[in-house]
Amino acid sequence: MVYKNDRDLSKVQKERRKELRVYLRVFKMKVETSKDVFFGYAKNISASGLFIPTLNPKNVGERFRLKFKLPNTEKEIIVLAEVVWNRHYSQSDKYEPGMGIKFVEISEEDAELIRQFVNSDSIKE
Repeated sequence: MVYKNDRDLSKVQKERRKELRVYLRVFKMKVETSKDVFFGYAKNISASGLFIPTLNPKNVGERFRLKFKLPNTEKEIIVLAEVVWNRHYSQSDKYEPGMGIKFVEISEEDAELIRQFVNSDSIKE
């Protein structure tokens, strides 16, 4: 589903968020699809998903392997991810283009690492 109206998008995002989300200082992500591999950067994260700003977001429903490390950690987290919304570039849009990602498969250990990171980082802010 592509959201054209910013108010509709923010309402959906607020309603669907089940986990605490924290703004990230940008960190590198590796996206592996059956067609290609690309590197991107995430700007916020929760134990259930994240946001990747990009001028070329993938299609809603597309699934891929996502690999990343949280800041100041060495453990690589690998998840099966799905695009749940995207926003394409528009000069008139005040929000940056990108895609909202839901973790479809994530180990409980990795989800807990993300929760700990989110909780500890949000306390500092």
